[in-house]
Amino acid sequence: MQLNQQKGSVLYSCRINDKRVQESPQLLFREINPGWKTCPPGTFKSSQGTGLCLQCPSNSRSTSEAATICVCRNGYYRADGEQPDMPCTSVPSGPRNVISIVNETSVTLEWHSPRETGSRDDVVYNIICKKCQADRRTCSHCDDNVEFQPRQLGLTESRVFISNLLAHTLYTFEIQAVNGVTNKSPYPAQHVSIDITTNQAAPSIVPIMHQVSSTMKSITLSWPQPEQPNGIILDYELRYYEK
Repeated sequence: MQLNQQKGSVLYSCRINDKRVQESPQLLFREINPGWKTCPPGTFKSSQGTGLCLQCPSNSRSTSEAATICVCRNGYYRADGEQPDMPCTSVPSGPRNVISIVNETSVTLEWHSPRETGSRDDVVYNIICKKCQADRRTCSHCDDNVEFQPRQLGLTESRVFISNLLAHTLYTFEIQAVNGVTNKSPYPAQHVSIDITTNQAAPSIVPIMHQVSSTMKSITLSWPQPEQPNGIILDYELRYYEK
């Protein structure tokens, strides 16, 4: 290695002829600074220099010398903005022991927190609402008018009140547990599901009535089922008045 100093300046230029240094820049720093030591596997140093080598944080590792960061082990992640000296953490398990309280066309859901939080304290909950056919074969996302109190996403408490549901309708609710590294995982968020059927309610009005036939003493009428039966219709009540 040759060093050339420009007069009146502290700028140095160098030409490296040693192939070892070309392949490993840390070797150059070690030759200029004999007291500098390469960090061994299992440790890291975020910047080159004479600072101390730090042990890899929890759930991370370095497999080569002179590592500037310890990579997370499989299934563990760092959230955006977390520094290299922060431990790697995991996603939470699903919520537990969900219960429901149905009141006509609304429902209250409550649950217990996950057993595993992924070693994080930022677990929140999302509610996924699906409306299903009675045979449970076909489900679709709930209508936009369904309301969630206090909100549908990012719940910090293990309770939610859901209203404006349809009467006598089967719903499936998924309660997801997520934290700051859930978006780093390639797998869906852990969740617990519960099926509920809302109560029956009064049907909507019969939209139209037709006269089929009539005689001097009788009349035959027909009508379609209400657009929203809101349950099982047992019978119809017919009222008539003399003119």
